[in-house]
Amino acid sequence: MRTHLICLLLCTTAAAQNSTAPTAAPRQVSCIRNVVVHTMDPAFTVIPDAAVVIGTDGRIAAIVPAAQAPMDDVLVLDGGGRHVWPGFISSATTMGLIEVQQVRATDDRTEFGLFHPEVEAWVAVNPDSDLLAVARANGILGALVFPQGGRVSGTASMIRLNGWDTHDLVVRKDSGVIVRWPATEPTVQWWTRTTPDDQQKRIDRELRELREFFARAKAYIAARDAGSTQVEDLRFERLRPVLSGAAPLYLDANSAGQVASAVTWALAEGFKPVVVGGSGALEQADLLRAHDVPVIVVGVHRLPQWAHEAWDAPFTLPARLAEAGIRFSIATGDEPSNDRNLPHHAATAVAHGLSHDRAVAAITRDAAMIAGVGDQLGSIAPGMRATMILSGADPLDVRTPVEAAWIDGRRLDLSNHQTRMLEKYRKKYEAPKP
Repeated sequence: MRTHLICLLLCTTAAAQNSTAPTAAPRQVSCIRNVVVHTMDPAFTVIPDAAVVIGTDGRIAAIVPAAQAPMDDVLVLDGGGRHVWPGFISSATTMGLIEVQQVRATDDRTEFGLFHPEVEAWVAVNPDSDLLAVARANGILGALVFPQGGRVSGTASMIRLNGWDTHDLVVRKDSGVIVRWPATEPTVQWWTRTTPDDQQKRIDRELRELREFFARAKAYIAARDAGSTQVEDLRFERLRPVLSGAAPLYLDANSAGQVASAVTWALAEGFKPVVVGGSGALEQADLLRAHDVPVIVVGVHRLPQWAHEAWDAPFTLPARLAEAGIRFSIATGDEPSNDRNLPHHAATAVAHGLSHDRAVAAITRDAAMIAGVGDQLGSIAPGMRATMILSGADPLDVRTPVEAAWIDGRRLDLSNHQTRMLEKYRKKYEAPKP
């Protein structure tokens, strides 16, 4: 019986491996001509009848009129008037860290303990994940991967969705540390089993432990920099970029009280806070706007979190954040198998008041800037990584397929197990009936 279970586990895991080979680096200059280029620069510039020239280094060499596109010794693709957009970026995701929820061996989202900032997401990402291939087919070409669990969950990593191993995938290893901010006020609901006094004691303890952990980290870094010979602590060493302000601190906070408590503390400590979730962010709009604190909106396709919210509060949150002058990106807030729906979350935000340009920016340029890679990804300009998609119309429209995609100038094979199943059953119904 045990042997059968082990075989079943191995077969389930193997079946979840993507068989599509990563695309090799370009060997010659390539050019995508006769396209409409949506640069997603701050002015949302759109360049019609253009050509995008991609160098052998995988970066955009130039954007020129189609009539001036190089033709000699260049691999040319005629876009036929289609549209080129930056590749979409899935934020605050566990993509690559889990494959099958029922199979523990494929789940690397969490580690033991409450404080483990030394856990780096990129190390645990599965480059053979089928979910990466499925996401690519709908234009998601990058991901800001979050480990989970504990109070300080680990270090987020920015990855590209094409590569043989984790070193191929990683764009930035240390994109910031994730902190799950404790609740800030007791609650009395039908499911609560503790009194408000006991809840308050727990809240006070958790906040104290979190602050003490960062205080010890600061003391450790100061001592090491002063020449101390104390034993190296990997947890505190990983916090160096956050303590110096070189990387953000992602604060998982939803209620207005959590947002105010977390952001106020982070600013007082000299950190660069980013609010993740932020359902109650608008109640702290003055604080966020005054200190330019961005928000990662974790899911548009969801129900209101509190009874006092309007039924469409999650749908209108991006538009209300934009109106309040708060920077934000949009994530799915869903399991990785549904990250492919990221552009549809942005489309729902458009249907509820957000401008189309801001919606696309929320899953391209703004997502890249919040992740600390805005100088490489999220827009189309000379010097940027050639990470782009080609579509016939609006890529936020569920009816518009992604026709081609490039990551670092490498044209991707967009096939995956879902497209292969589609072709299989198309043949079944195309076959003549006996």
